[in-house]
Amino acid sequence: MGAGNLAIYNAKRGVNSKFDASVGISCAFDMNKAISHIQSHCFGFYDVAVGKTFTQYAGNYYQQFDNLAAKLHPERMVGNAANELRYGSEIAAVFAKAAGMTLEQYIQEAEVTPILHLIKKPFFFISSEDDPFFGKDVIPIGHCHENILLGVLKHGGHCCSIEGGILPTACWWSKPSILFIEHYVKEALRAEETCDTDSQLLPESAKVKQNIGKFD
Repeated sequence: MGAGNLAIYNAKRGVNSKFDASVGISCAFDMNKAISHIQSHCFGFYDVAVGKTFTQYAGNYYQQFDNLAAKLHPERMVGNAANELRYGSEIAAVFAKAAGMTLEQYIQEAEVTPILHLIKKPFFFISSEDDPFFGKDVIPIGHCHENILLGVLKHGGHCCSIEGGILPTACWWSKPSILFIEHYVKEALRAEETCDTDSQLLPESAKVKQNIGKFD
């Protein structure tokens, strides 16, 4: 969900995004397909396993959320939701209630594929076809957009490829991610240096006007 949230932020902010470049690992892209996959894959094993793990660690946070919600939005209190066991629909319904939405509204708001064209700064998505949570059908292979780089691995699971032999030693996805980010950080720094150089070449009167404009 983190990759999806980052993508939605970039889509909503467009050219005003605070990030010069972004990387998303194992994005759900299409929540309907993702939920359908996790409910059916391996007879729903991951649906139950992830749900139980999530609720086990999130129980205290539910209570903290309710304490805050009770002050301004009591209708968003999730109550005994920590007892839910499945991730696919039940945990998603808890998120929807906390956001003040129906499950259908929440799923629609979480859709990434339809808004990819609104992302105006470089975004690198890395996904695996054998992702046990979301599956390969969520990956928007047929959607080509100017600022989107989509990297798809045959094998890699939800973590997008673990390095090592019998015992994993590192996550492979970090290497291309860092190269991608470094490239666009350098581009942004170069652009800033160019702007500074251009400013120094301006006549003194133009510099004064430029500085005044900063306070308008």
